[in-house]
Amino acid sequence: MARLFTLSKKGGNNGTLWNGAHPEKFFPVIHREGVKTIWDVRRTPNGQYGCFFDTDIFKFCCRHENIVFEWRLDLAPAKEVFTACNNENWDLLTYAKAYFTPQVLAALDAVKSAEEIDGVGILCAEQELYNCHRLLIAEYFKAKFPEIQIKHLGLAYDRNGDEKNAVPRAVMYNTRNYISQLVGRP
Repeated sequence: MARLFTLSKKGGNNGTLWNGAHPEKFFPVIHREGVKTIWDVRRTPNGQYGCFFDTDIFKFCCRHENIVFEWRLDLAPAKEVFTACNNENWDLLTYAKAYFTPQVLAALDAVKSAEEIDGVGILCAEQELYNCHRLLIAEYFKAKFPEIQIKHLGLAYDRNGDEKNAVPRAVMYNTRNYISQLVGRP
């Protein structure tokens, strides 16, 4: 079964927490989970949110760790969509409707099988999964390839260590229905 991962620059998994300055905490989790390739889907990956996740440093670290690194600007949100989402506090469905431009859909549709994305980690700086296009990308692939398994690494945690990435059930349901319609479009 193909596995697809979402990653944030700050968060954790199974008690291992990391932030933008600690590759020694980030890469053991990535290796343990089986991530082979990282798609950096940030619009502006240089110097954003911590030196370790600066593109040049991160590419070097990935190469050293035998992880393939790809900057996927074709999957980053359009600048105006990103700005409006942040400034207007959009919900996930509103974000999805603006995010899935013809260019993004073409990039996603270029993936023809689940095996092509097996072991891919989708990286973005947004800590909260339900505010991020990496969730939209993962859900698109889940609708396109129902057999894939998605695992979210680097989830946001509150002060008590509890996950705080839960998407309201109705919002997720409506968003998944919208994405399913995109996948099934002629």
